[in-house]
Amino acid sequence: MPDTMHVMTIAGDSGSTTLAPKATVTHAGGTDLTSIVAGNTVTHNHDAVGTAGTYATPASITTNATGHISAVTAGWTHVIKTADETVQNDATVNVDNTLVFPLAVANKNYAFKLVAFFDTTAAGDFAYQHGVANTAAARTRIRRKHTIPGTAAGTDAFTEGVDVAASGADITIIGTGTIGGYIELEGVLTAGNATNGVWQFKWSQDTADNNPGTKVLAGSWLRWKQVD
Repeated sequence: MPDTMHVMTIAGDSGSTTLAPKATVTHAGGTDLTSIVAGNTVTHNHDAVGTAGTYATPASITTNATGHISAVTAGWTHVIKTADETVQNDATVNVDNTLVFPLAVANKNYAFKLVAFFDTTAAGDFAYQHGVANTAAARTRIRRKHTIPGTAAGTDAFTEGVDVAASGADITIIGTGTIGGYIELEGVLTAGNATNGVWQFKWSQDTADNNPGTKVLAGSWLRWKQVD
């Protein structure tokens, strides 16, 4: 007579079966899951199907049929000044404390854009440079434009130009106004052979002047990405 008192049936989300005596039950992991048995415990681990990392502004996110993220393509990296930065009585350009980015991979191409708002004094004016530290850029193309502080709203008063190398000398913004200065730099460059290069925005007063000094305002920003 069959031993019906000790018959076991196993069922899943779909399907079921009756187990034969002394049958082995296999816990299959399934898609992107791996099962591990240790003693009396079965653990299901999620497989690594992507690359660990933090992507603040990804360009694209790829998922597989089960909804797991399998790939992330990095987008632009952004930095934003969270506080005003002020220079007083100093006409030598210094590196901005926020608006820089690393050229971490040698011989690769980068794209970037900077927007800086500044106030100054009528006598101090503003001077800036752009360039690369720790290495030389193999190629540079930068479109730059600025507005003199105090320019009336609605006035088409941009001064523009395209640089094909780092600015070896100060670019000066001179006028009698004190508030509302604006700088925009947008470009592409090819990193040199080093892996510790840094693109920098440097600035100061054009003429050393005291209170209230010259300041680049909080909210000024820079974004960049390696494109290859």
